[in-house]
Amino acid sequence: MGYDRADIDAGEALLAEIAAEARRRAGSNYLLDNRWFPPEAYVRAEAAALDEGNVRAVILLPAGKGWIVDILIDGAETEAVFPSLPAFVRTRDEALDKGFICLCALFQTIFARRVAEHGDGGLPVRSFDLMGHPLRISGAMQVRAGLLSDYFGGSDQADDPSRRLLAAADPFLEEGQFSMARWQEARKSDRALVHFYAAILVRSGIEALAAPADARS
Repeated sequence: MGYDRADIDAGEALLAEIAAEARRRAGSNYLLDNRWFPPEAYVRAEAAALDEGNVRAVILLPAGKGWIVDILIDGAETEAVFPSLPAFVRTRDEALDKGFICLCALFQTIFARRVAEHGDGGLPVRSFDLMGHPLRISGAMQVRAGLLSDYFGGSDQADDPSRRLLAAADPFLEEGQFSMARWQEARKSDRALVHFYAAILVRSGIEALAAPADARS
């Protein structure tokens, strides 16, 4: 589908506006076991060979009684990357939502390839003491923590990882103590969030985190 220069310029500006948040959401969705969306529903597996720099523009274009949404990819046809694009929807908000989720799915697919390429990075399994509960932090999780930190950069996810770990671990506390029963009953994605922030601390040389004083009182 051909677009004029003004449409492409607007699409490039929109991409610049939403790309950072799309990267953050893609990283979060990967970490949380696809809690928000299944990437394979929005992007073809072959798209993993791309990089973020291949994305040129996110097109939102009024057309008759609706809007066209499209994502331009350097070196590939849109249909070869996104099974449902270009698309015609009723409103601009719908078009933006569809473009955003497709962009997130593409970024997550690229990110998953990058994780696979790095493997465990040759890093050994490390132990982390979380309020008396030992965690095994694999080399692969340490690698993912580093890569995900880049995706989370520039958002509130980049705050002090100790505070983030305490917040992630809060559902597993009972009367100020770590509850093994709650841990075993939790979803895989909730435990992954705890391992993620623990891995960030491990990477910075921190090997333990005690419960805050007010939780123990």
